Amino acid sequence: MIDNLERLPGETDAQYRARERKDLKLLIRAVLDSPISSGPVEHVDGEKPLRSFADKNTDLKTRIIIQAGLDAANGEDKSRRFLFEYAGYTPPKEQAVTVDTPQIIFDIIPDGESDSEKVKNAPGFQYDDRDDEEIPE
Repeated sequence: MIDNLERLPGETDAQYRARERKDLKLLIRAVLDSPISSGPVEHVDGEKPLRSFADKNTDLKTRIIIQAGLDAANGEDKSRRFLFEYAGYTPPKEQAVTVDTPQIIFDIIPDGESDSEKVKNAPGFQYDDRDDEEIPE
């Protein structure tokens, strides 16, 4: 991690900003992985109560997550949503939707004329024969 990034020869603004963001990300990860104080670091194993870590030496990200867990347990909605979303416990936002489409069945009436034939033969209906013609390629 470099404290003062200097622009490299031939580097564009976008490349410089990307390098700057990457360096900042590495710095944040180093801070989050750093222990709160010197000495052995306590790790969350899922068996000890969260409140027992109050005076223990943990890394910063563990301390932040423990605090978010305690806040969520006390009813804070933002902490609850953060923990569930980050852990992957949120339900999918998309749901499968099935639509039943009606099936149109032209019944043949006893005299042999179908419903579509009735419509074609109805007064005022003009049947366009051009639909039946093949289109030349």
